[in-house]
Amino acid sequence: MAHVFRLYTAGGNDNIEGWNDSNGYGTKAISSINDPEGGSCKREITSIPSPFARIDLMKNAFRQVVESKDLDNKETIYHKLVSDCLDVAEIFFNIEKLRDKFDIITWNKESSLKQLLEGGNPAHKQLGETLVMYLNQDAKAYNFDLLKNIYLLNYKGPDAPSQLNIVGATSPVTLFFTSANNLNYVSDHVRFGNDKPFDSDFQPLYKRDPNFILYWFGLKNYWNQLQKSTERSFSDLFKEVDEYLDLTYRHLPQELKDRVNVMTEAQMVKYKSIPIVNRDDLVEVLGCELKCLDVDSPFCSDFVIDSDFSVDGKKPLVLPVDIFRKPLIYTQDPWDDKIVVPVHDKNKDLSKRKLPVDGRTYPYLTMGDFLEDVIICNTYPLNETCFYNGGDKLCSQSDGYSYLLPIKKEYFKYFTIDDLKKHFRIERRDVSNDKTVKVTLEIPIKEQNGQVNYVTYERFYYETNSGVSDEKNGRVIVKDFGLYLFPFLKVKNNVKADYRVNVMDFAGDDNYDLHFGDGKDVFEKKCCLGRNRTEDGEMIKPTGGGVFDPQTFVFDKAFSYIVFDVEGVENIIIPEFHGKTGAQSFEFAVDFGTSNTHIECRKDGGKIEPFTISEDERMIQPMSLNYGKDSDNPVQADFLPNVIGKSFKFPTRTVLSEKIGIDWLVDTVTPMAETNLPFVFETFPLPPYNKSSVDLKWANEQESRNRICSYFENLIILMRNKVLMNGGDLSATKLAWFYPASMSSKRVKEIEDIWIELYALYFGGDPETQIVTMSESIVPYYYYKKNNKATTNVVSVDIGGGTSDILLVKDGIPLYLSSCRFAANSIFDCQPSRSNPFISKYIDTFRKILDAQTNGEVMSLVDSWMEEDRPASDIVMLLFSLVRNKDIVERGIISKVNYSSMLFSDSKLKILFLLFYTALIYHIAKIMKGKLLDCPRHLAFSGTGSKILQILVSVREKGVLEEYTKLIFEKVYGEKYDENGLDILINTSNPKEVTCKGGLLEMKTMSVAKMDEMKVCLLGTKDILVPSSFKYADVDSNVINGVVNEINAFTDLFYELNKEFSFNKRFGVTKDWESLRPYFSRDIAKSVKDGISRKDGKDEVEETLFFYPIREILCAIGGSEKMLEPEDE
Repeated sequence: MAHVFRLYTAGGNDNIEGWNDSNGYGTKAISSINDPEGGSCKREITSIPSPFARIDLMKNAFRQVVESKDLDNKETIYHKLVSDCLDVAEIFFNIEKLRDKFDIITWNKESSLKQLLEGGNPAHKQLGETLVMYLNQDAKAYNFDLLKNIYLLNYKGPDAPSQLNIVGATSPVTLFFTSANNLNYVSDHVRFGNDKPFDSDFQPLYKRDPNFILYWFGLKNYWNQLQKSTERSFSDLFKEVDEYLDLTYRHLPQELKDRVNVMTEAQMVKYKSIPIVNRDDLVEVLGCELKCLDVDSPFCSDFVIDSDFSVDGKKPLVLPVDIFRKPLIYTQDPWDDKIVVPVHDKNKDLSKRKLPVDGRTYPYLTMGDFLEDVIICNTYPLNETCFYNGGDKLCSQSDGYSYLLPIKKEYFKYFTIDDLKKHFRIERRDVSNDKTVKVTLEIPIKEQNGQVNYVTYERFYYETNSGVSDEKNGRVIVKDFGLYLFPFLKVKNNVKADYRVNVMDFAGDDNYDLHFGDGKDVFEKKCCLGRNRTEDGEMIKPTGGGVFDPQTFVFDKAFSYIVFDVEGVENIIIPEFHGKTGAQSFEFAVDFGTSNTHIECRKDGGKIEPFTISEDERMIQPMSLNYGKDSDNPVQADFLPNVIGKSFKFPTRTVLSEKIGIDWLVDTVTPMAETNLPFVFETFPLPPYNKSSVDLKWANEQESRNRICSYFENLIILMRNKVLMNGGDLSATKLAWFYPASMSSKRVKEIEDIWIELYALYFGGDPETQIVTMSESIVPYYYYKKNNKATTNVVSVDIGGGTSDILLVKDGIPLYLSSCRFAANSIFDCQPSRSNPFISKYIDTFRKILDAQTNGEVMSLVDSWMEEDRPASDIVMLLFSLVRNKDIVERGIISKVNYSSMLFSDSKLKILFLLFYTALIYHIAKIMKGKLLDCPRHLAFSGTGSKILQILVSVREKGVLEEYTKLIFEKVYGEKYDENGLDILINTSNPKEVTCKGGLLEMKTMSVAKMDEMKVCLLGTKDILVPSSFKYADVDSNVINGVVNEINAFTDLFYELNKEFSFNKRFGVTKDWESLRPYFSRDIAKSVKDGISRKDGKDEVEETLFFYPIREILCAIGGSEKMLEPEDE
């Protein structure tokens, strides 16, 4: 019998001879055909290169896998085909997050066939006819009769080999099918959890994304519901797939089975239809819409950021950039180390970012969102007590440099500063001069079983470029700058913030900028002021060359951190704010004097003390220690000292330091930025970009009034911050200020209005009740009344630099007051500075001592003031202040530069002090006699000018002064002094304190009208008082002659006093001082006329004319050669 050759092995007729008929291949026969490759997955089945053959292969593959009952086989081509088919299905399912990699192309059966058949091209027509034949022939077997469209997936992502790269399509019999091409180029760029499509690691359905599994079973139910009317169920149309789903179900875990069991067609609404881009139709198979995952639908990831802050939109994921081995769920599967997360995502909008590998649009954060690419290294050690060091354990041991924090401000959208301190650290190499550092930041993510997990970012920063080739590494840039923060406290939410941050750069070659953050909010500065810049922005260089570029940033909101920007590189600075909480009440008293200003304060009604800023209250804190060669000087010159109460303290000179070029009539001037209180005024020269303004108290021009406002604003900022640093209640703060009796009512009102406006701005209380306006003529009495029991007949004399105020008290009741422009400066300004004996006589002595034993700054300050032709009183005050100069104190040479001691021993110049004192007491005695008052039991002195009394006599010899004073009263009164005698009261340590202390003891507003009623003024002729409404224009020759006669009478008395009370023996005045008598009678009438000419004739006479010639006599004597003669042998 002949052998019958056939492919299949299952039965068959062996009796066929020749060309006899035989049956066609059935299913049984086909399934018994031996595959020469053994069904190996190593080679695709490609013998018939047509879509129809591919559709049939996919159908057969599902059948083969089901029949094997082995879903996990990794060897057969059928398992590969099914896995690839599921990959195509999963691409459609995830198409919304893969739109950048795939296009969907529609092939419409009707229109496409019509185009082929009727297009006029014979070849196309033949193809069309062939397709029609196949579609009709297999209409029932492959559901072609129900087919409307086939949707093809075109890959267009990275490594796409051509413009058209069809990787798969929809199928009318298995829902999906694949191309037979090598699709490895897709595998490298698309991921489903840990699975790569079209690779050699075949994935059965039950091992895929649970959402995808549920979708398949939901699609089956959805189909059955839609096709009820046709009675063509899912299993009828997709038999092989349906059987595969049944087999899959048996492999599912019970939890997923339970979810499948309740997966009805109604639940398909959570999935989205798949639209075709630029077309109106939706992807469907046999009229049933396919669905895709809604990328906006929630998914359960373990990488969700663990933040208590609310965020706009979805909470982002935090993804690791380094190896991460914890088995946490990414989007659907555990995290795979092979997932590459970029250090930076180019899309700054988190909501538009695509998750790495997963591909869906969903917000996520990476290392570049938290850590800057550059860390700033400052060349000075960090002030760790006041600024956070980033956990740098070697910071305090460093050899002079520190790091800012390379934290992006966006970090604080999710976390607090306390969070940062727990999860951030800087680690430097313990190697000299190596500025490489490692920064570690832990970002908390979703809790598991009550335990927080973290994504840890580690970044190395290198000073050289050699270590920066890896994007994960950063650079170190080294900068030389100083930063100072004022005030160093965190204000409460209901308190108006007012900060200054001073950035100083001795290199001057960098541009700095600051922003201020509090939580997720980052604010712009109010302004930035370059004090050493001209209007054109040109830098004013320091004297002696070099570069110095200070900038002051002004900010008016509470903040927790500073965003420090240098040339576009941003790092964070975190102050460790100090401060106390509480509700203490504070009272301040401000004595705004011509030469000096003093402040006293009291807390909760306790002890009255001079205003200080202790070490514990430091309002200004440097970020860097030991910045620059003279780190403190620029800050003290442009800002204020760290501590007030030691080297620098109140009282301080009444002077305003201001930026050169301010237009006081136009510009809005910022205190503690463009102006400040230069406590260093008498210590070293101010920088050349500053100008100092003195004589603030009495200047009447509008410019000067605006300067007063700025001066007060600087004072009130200090007082405000003193309250805040000590946990005080701003609105409960009281403020007393003082005016001299000689000040006009109009001028008092102008100054009072300034205090009221500033108090309301900075303290927020009711200025009507909290501002206390008092007369500086009266308040010293209250101090002596309390401390010295001076309650009987008392004369209180407050000697300032420009005015002396006199209060007459009888039986403890203030009755009269008087004021005159006759004070300490009347002595010291007796001649211009260049020819002034108080300077020229001692300048060489000071120069010799200071040049030899100090750094020369003080002497250079004296010389510069001489060059500027400043008032002699300024330079004299500077010489007096040397005993408090920090450099001099530390060198132990106070005794060598004690100016008071020098003048005490100067028998020539001493006559000027004695003449001043005698004229003042003579005038007081005349007033008291005119008002029929008894001689005083107590004579109390206050004010800075009263220090001249210590030049006349030593503290131990106060009795000499008391005897002399009684003698003057006896001469004026023409009778012996009361047997109770006279006590002179002097606050020798700081007479300027008396006014402020007395004010705080009384703390009652004294109206100007009431003070006007108490005012008395001697005309200057005997003991005649100025008549009511007597004006300067009313001063005639009779009055002037009367003043001349009064001066002559005083001169006679002065010389008579010397005969009874030897000036030489009792005060150490030169023996031949009597030769100066001609100066007492020279041009007396002229000096009166000159003084009147400087007044407005319409103004009432408010001070005696007696001191006009006395001042000229002092000037004449001060200019005589006698003052420059050497001391008597």
